[in-house]
Amino acid sequence: METLPTYISFIDQQQFEQYTHQLSKHIQNKAYEQAIHNATLTIDHILKSQLFVLLDIRAQAYFLRHRFDAVCADAQTMIQFFPESATGYIRKARLLSMHGYQRQAIDIYNKGLQNTKVNDSKKSLLSNIHESRTLEQGLKDATKLNNKRIDFFSQLPTECVCTIISLLNMKEKATCMLVNNLWRQYILDWVDPSLWEHFTIQDKEEDMVLVKAAPYFAHRTKTLVIDSKGPNILSMYLKYMVCGHFKNIHSLKMTGNGASRLWRERFLFANAIYKTRHSLRCLDLTMKYDFQVVTLAQVVSACDNVTHITYQVKCFVRSANNTIGDFKVVNPRHSLNNLTLTLGGNLIEGEQIVAMLQRCPKLRRFVISACDPSILDVVREHAPEGLKIFAMNPDYHHTVVPDLPPNVNYDRTPSGLWVLIAYGHRNPIPPLQLLPLIYKHRTTLATIRIDISEISVIELQRFNTTYPDFRFSNLLLMMNFSCYRKTHQLLLEATYDRPILKTLTGTHIYDVKSIIKSVRRLPSLSFLNMMHVRDWEVRPSDVLELFDIFTRRSNADLTSLNHITLREFWAIDDTVLCSLANIKTLESVMLWGLVNVSTSGLCAFIQHAPVDRLKHIKLNNMYSVTDDTLNVLCNHCSSLIALWLHDIPNVTKEGVDYLLENTSSENLKEVDVKNCEKVGADRVFCKKK
Repeated sequence: METLPTYISFIDQQQFEQYTHQLSKHIQNKAYEQAIHNATLTIDHILKSQLFVLLDIRAQAYFLRHRFDAVCADAQTMIQFFPESATGYIRKARLLSMHGYQRQAIDIYNKGLQNTKVNDSKKSLLSNIHESRTLEQGLKDATKLNNKRIDFFSQLPTECVCTIISLLNMKEKATCMLVNNLWRQYILDWVDPSLWEHFTIQDKEEDMVLVKAAPYFAHRTKTLVIDSKGPNILSMYLKYMVCGHFKNIHSLKMTGNGASRLWRERFLFANAIYKTRHSLRCLDLTMKYDFQVVTLAQVVSACDNVTHITYQVKCFVRSANNTIGDFKVVNPRHSLNNLTLTLGGNLIEGEQIVAMLQRCPKLRRFVISACDPSILDVVREHAPEGLKIFAMNPDYHHTVVPDLPPNVNYDRTPSGLWVLIAYGHRNPIPPLQLLPLIYKHRTTLATIRIDISEISVIELQRFNTTYPDFRFSNLLLMMNFSCYRKTHQLLLEATYDRPILKTLTGTHIYDVKSIIKSVRRLPSLSFLNMMHVRDWEVRPSDVLELFDIFTRRSNADLTSLNHITLREFWAIDDTVLCSLANIKTLESVMLWGLVNVSTSGLCAFIQHAPVDRLKHIKLNNMYSVTDDTLNVLCNHCSSLIALWLHDIPNVTKEGVDYLLENTSSENLKEVDVKNCEKVGADRVFCKKK
């Protein structure tokens, strides 16, 4: 085959005709890519009159290579530069007709007939007659096909239609919804209703099509999550809300990318939440940037019926006052009962939320992060009487704040907090700022998770004088992240002789004897968690005495310890751990970072543990755990249901497989393994059937 130059700048017509003839030979020899390549490189270097021929040749080659988008583009270029020629119209219309777009093809044929008639004088009679006949015949064929269109959905059995729809992806389903009313109804009726009820918009390819179909499924949407930074997508959904399409929306969540664009659409957003105020109950705004979009007060005032609001700004906030806003504009009897407020940067101070607490009398759950301890005095003095859950800086210790229990008539429950979570921002909270709030709600508190600093002798005397009879009435769980001696002892003494306290958690414990004293007077304690006990003053004999109390209770068939967590507890050695096995009621054990426990000591604990009761074992960061330990587990702990191995460097995959294949427990089906070097990737090992 003769080799052509990269491109030729044609001047001589004869040379041009030879070149186009050679390109045509490429097509005849099925060298389509060569024809496309040479024609493309030459198009930009020839005269306009010769461009038309090359475009036509390249379009033909594209067509035979099934590159239809490129054919359509070349045909459109021919129409643009040579509107008097019918060739471009014919190529584009035929392509549209072949793909089923008959109406578009008819429009192109009609435009071609109109333009070629206008320019009749510029062509020869023979050429004009041929082009006109081709356009007229194409128009006739496209019209005939358009009139004979068959809606196969209406012709097929319902079961077949349902099967076809189930095989479509989201983009295809959205496209079908735009065809006609019948197809739209099929998609809405036969697709899983939860797909439209709980809808998430992200920066995916199908979201560009779904935004066009949104008005048709919006009335079925109850939960809408917008996580797209595309300005057109965000503005379109907000406009749909303003127009009333999302009339049944119950929850709106805008996170990350979606919320970061709100500063451009702040007026449209304010109008959107106002238009959906009758149905909207939950609103979640998690923003990455502080552009003073819409203040919290403006959001609350725009939605009279919203009961749950999460308002978070992840970046540094220049002014907490400007972000929270003026709550004097809010209805003084607003229905808000669940509020989560998080601002980055400057700490929120107490005086900045006074108006907010006063204007939200139905507030039942209040979570606030990045705040100053002065917030506690404001909550104690101005919080609504019905407030049940209060959490301050819960993210600092990665604490999950519980939700409000459902189906409770809070208007008929006694006033007072049920759950108090209070952590300082980087430092423990001063006692005289936190203890007055605890004292006020001492009779109703069921859960306390706090991080409180040490109390001085003078402060303790002042507290005892100002707040006499400091005793808990309904406390079920107490967790203190900084167990300083005097403060921790004060809190423990308030629990004495209370038969309902079941869970006690302490970290950074300096005085185990105070816990021993408390356990003797807490008959119902069944969950004990002691973590980060690294003080050498804590002696193994103290821990032995503690475990002996629970052992005697279990031997007497009294309520005793069911679950224990021991994390980074330096006083735990082989002897102490073996004494733990004497507690007959033990069902769950978590051992984490016990550096003074050997492999033989751990095996001895497993061998003497209550095999008929122990169901859950979690081992974390334990160098003493080896395949020998797993081998001992095979022959003991016949009631074991779950085993976790996290950060265990000396366990192998073979050891885990052997355990599952030979375990004496019929209920142990899985072993959760994470960060174990000799095992490999994190996975859940399953027992082979």
